Amino acid sequence: MELKKLLFSLVVGSSFLNITSYLEAQTNPINPTEAATQFNVFTSGNAIAVKTESEGSWAIGGDLTLDGTINIFGGVNYFNGDSQPTALVVNGKVIYTSGRLQILQNNYVKIGDLSTSTIFEVDQNNVTSNTRITAVGNNYDSTPSIALATPQAASSIAENPQIDFDIAFNEFETISTFLSSQSTNVTWNENELSQGKLWVNLIANETNIINLTVAEFNALAEIKFNTLEPSETTPFIINITDTSNNDELITINSWPNIVGSPLSYSPYILYNFPNITSTINYVGGAQIYGTIYAPKARFNNRSNFNIDGQIIVEAFEQNSGEVHPYIFDATIDIPDTPTEEICDGIDNDNDGLIDEGFADTDGDGVADCIDNCIDTYNPNQTDADENGIGDICETTEEEEICDGIDNDNDGLIDEGFADTDGDGVADCIDNCIDTYNPNQTDVDENGIGDTCETTEEEEICDGID
Repeated sequence: MELKKLLFSLVVGSSFLNITSYLEAQTNPINPTEAATQFNVFTSGNAIAVKTESEGSWAIGGDLTLDGTINIFGGVNYFNGDSQPTALVVNGKVIYTSGRLQILQNNYVKIGDLSTSTIFEVDQNNVTSNTRITAVGNNYDSTPSIALATPQAASSIAENPQIDFDIAFNEFETISTFLSSQSTNVTWNENELSQGKLWVNLIANETNIINLTVAEFNALAEIKFNTLEPSETTPFIINITDTSNNDELITINSWPNIVGSPLSYSPYILYNFPNITSTINYVGGAQIYGTIYAPKARFNNRSNFNIDGQIIVEAFEQNSGEVHPYIFDATIDIPDTPTEEICDGIDNDNDGLIDEGFADTDGDGVADCIDNCIDTYNPNQTDADENGIGDICETTEEEEICDGIDNDNDGLIDEGFADTDGDGVADCIDNCIDTYNPNQTDVDENGIGDTCETTEEEEICDGID
């Protein structure tokens, strides 16, 4: 069934919405894997490809290590005007250890960092051939390598598909946390549960949730749906939590077997690992039907059985079994729960008002907590010099100069200038620099203070000096 595009559709060159506004703006419903845009494997960090096959495309937010023989195909996204869909996006670089990665069905690849790669558009005989990508310094036929089943220009391989992994995983983590906060709303047959059989009673047209610890999940041998089966309108979410999530390795011994028609249920089952930030090691003996949703954890696929669902994880190791693209195709309800309004110039509670309920002394529509002129009406908040004081209420202080005037209006006169005689009058205007004379008396107004002035009489011709 075609994946519904409910909230945002990532097409070539488009950007993801900010997750905060995304969730605040919604009531319901949303698809929790929508940001993965139908990639079968979607990671924020690194991935390791060791063996077997993925019939769905990969988008790797970090580096890809090639360490074995594996096939990847099933691309559905066309980027940069390409003629073929892309089966592999590597946001970082490729680390070539061993083996060959074959890109089948004429699918393309995108590699963000080509510093470790050499692209061959012609073979060893200089004849145009299907594209090969090898480690720097190697030749067309060498291994390890990435072998395409079609020619792809080097310029196309280097083109950025513009997938924002950070924003996508902000969304995944937010939804994962929300799902983990929901209470179990399904019931089951208690008698069978004691034997490791979870026989569930689903609720029609609701998001069905059950909360289990890792230990409880490991104890399950099978899951059966008593009356209703998972569907587009009745998805089934299993929150798998662990109180010791700081452990470096959490092992899932064996995925419970799904009774009935599990492939038909796969697009409507999601296994959410909300608080596990370490490594989830799957080594068991049962096929996984449904999406692995562990946006903060590494997932090692080391079971011989297939995974029929999406894999959305921080890091991924494909080391056994196959991966099949049963893309999650149901919606969940996330209610519109506005946050509390705080005084910050933002409409936190999403009611169309900003900072309502907080003081606005000058009545200019800007709350005092962020108003750059609290007592002066200035709705535009103009602040040309960006000093945090609005232009309309800013007073300009002049620089103090030595002139007997309080230029900078700080109540002091000529502060900072020399006053040799310490009489409180700066030397630059003191009429007796070396003599204490705070009153500056100068009867004859000749600019010399009376205290330090010596009187010279006029010489006349009388035999006296």
